[in-house]
Amino acid sequence: TEQLGPVAELSLTAAGAQGSPAPLRGQDAQSQLVVTAKYAGGQERDLTRSVKYTTAPPDIVAIDGTGLVVPLADGKTTVTATEASGKTATV
Repeated sequence: TEQLGPVAELSLTAAGAQGSPAPLRGQDAQSQLVVTAKYAGGQERDLTRSVKYTTAPPDIVAIDGTGLVVPLADGKTTVTATEASGKTATV
């Protein structure tokens, strides 16, 4: 496998969003998160499917292993993605 070194920066965005993610409205709403790691050597990799997602408060949205977000209840939540070495990104 390719040796990339440590993650220098982790970014978390909603696909297609400029700035803050748009609100999810209705039970059929969904949003796709994208997690990008920038390594010390300058390389970038998509880590969307390999990070752990947490939300605070936890019962507003559900996020699956692919980064797909679906609403569970009305309200605002903060989403944090954590990669294997502990580097985090929040939206």
